[in-house]
Amino acid sequence: MPVRTRRALVAPRRDVLVEHMEKSGKGVREVARDAEVDRSTVSRLRCVEGATTAKDTAERIARALGRELGDLFEHTDGTPLGGVA
Repeated sequence: MPVRTRRALVAPRRDVLVEHMEKSGKGVREVARDAEVDRSTVSRLRCVEGATTAKDTAERIARALGRELGDLFEHTDGTPLGGVA
């Protein structure tokens, strides 16, 4: 039986995510296109309190905005990224 690995989840710092989207001039559609993720993912992270996503998805979104992962996302318990997930 194959072993299933659990993907690390991260949560957006929503106010910072929105701020950087506005500064970049990119809307949900543009960020999703540049990050190669579904628009609903970006929209959910931007608008829904308590939303989470896989760390690799968050990394693509951060790159699409020219930012580091830890600038826009944190561990689901609210601690900053950079330590052990």
